Amino acid sequence: MSRAGLLVPLTAIAALGVIAPAAQAGPYARAKAALEREANRLLAMPTGPPATSITLQRGRRKVYIDGGRAVLGTQRRWRSTDHMRLASVSKAYNGAVALRLVERGQLRLNDTIGQRVPSLPSAWHGVTLRQLLNHTSGLPNYTTDPDLQAFLNRDPHRFVAPDRILDFVRDKPLEFPPGSRYAYSNSDNIAIGLMAQSATGRS
Repeated sequence: MSRAGLLVPLTAIAALGVIAPAAQAGPYARAKAALEREANRLLAMPTGPPATSITLQRGRRKVYIDGGRAVLGTQRRWRSTDHMRLASVSKAYNGAVALRLVERGQLRLNDTIGQRVPSLPSAWHGVTLRQLLNHTSGLPNYTTDPDLQAFLNRDPHRFVAPDRILDFVRDKPLEFPPGSRYAYSNSDNIAIGLMAQSATGRS
């Protein structure tokens, strides 16, 4: 299941690359057929994914396309209501959502953590959305915290809410002045999501 969970989102993204040309070349059915062909091609590859799950929507028309098996070793197919863990794939979506909100005027790149999520540590309040997006924020990286690692080792399947996961580094200072240098931090991605949530009122 873990292999499917990791690969299916990437498979869908790869397959979606054929939507635009197919849709422009003919009716909706041709786009759907092109996606089905691409999904089947990927499934047939020796190193391909065990399953694909694609939702094609144009306006109000929505079609669900699946292939392969939802659970390895079984015959169960994917359902449109199935859920899976996206893990780090969600980071790209966080950034895309934040930038779309900037485009719509609901967020600004110069908005700070203090303005949008004042519940986070006051030492972080001057960090901007721009610095979070380009990983120059200085926020301590929660994934390197020994307490979090011990917590996850005790119960690796337990859900931890985004604001709760930053509690593991809440008492730590910034690692450097914001904007002074680059250092990747998973905490940046969580803070971006919380700023988007604050701007929209939606999780």
